[in-house]
Amino acid sequence: LFLIPVLTMKLLSEEKKNRTDQGLLTAPVGLWEIVLGKYFAALTLYIIAESVVFIYAFILNYLGDVVWTPLLGNYVAMIFLGAAFIAVGLFISSLTENQMASAVVSLVVLFVIYLSEMLVSSFENGGKLKKAIHFVVSKLAFYSRYVEFTRGVFSLPSIVFFISAAFLFNFFTVKVLEKRRWS
Repeated sequence: LFLIPVLTMKLLSEEKKNRTDQGLLTAPVGLWEIVLGKYFAALTLYIIAESVVFIYAFILNYLGDVVWTPLLGNYVAMIFLGAAFIAVGLFISSLTENQMASAVVSLVVLFVIYLSEMLVSSFENGGKLKKAIHFVVSKLAFYSRYVEFTRGVFSLPSIVFFISAAFLFNFFTVKVLEKRRWS
């Protein structure tokens, strides 16, 4: 939750602030190529940062026994969750000119998205509206899908959910850039 806002805060907001986005938006490059280039650059850096876990695992494996299955499950879960969260951070970065504002808003939004299921858990025992809110939030919750991976359950709906969330927020970013291109 702290690494991703730092990775994404400068991707598009700093270009907007320095007016270098004008050259980028008028270049003979498609908006999807711009967004996906920045997205995969941040995702690659995130994967490298998360891969440090394996250095510790190899050291611990030398000193004792490491159970690799939960470690790999957690690693895959962090990659999928990070992929979706990087798309959210990139979208928020496209909305602001200030990189610090982008980082703070990204941190708050990601925190709310991650813990949304726990925030509305009290709605389960309420009226019809509260139950409906709880149902919708539980279907869109990131945390329960993340926990599935950490327990070793690799379910296709959870994989599709994280990939769809990443695609959806990258699509929103393209739409923001498209609006900025024509304004």
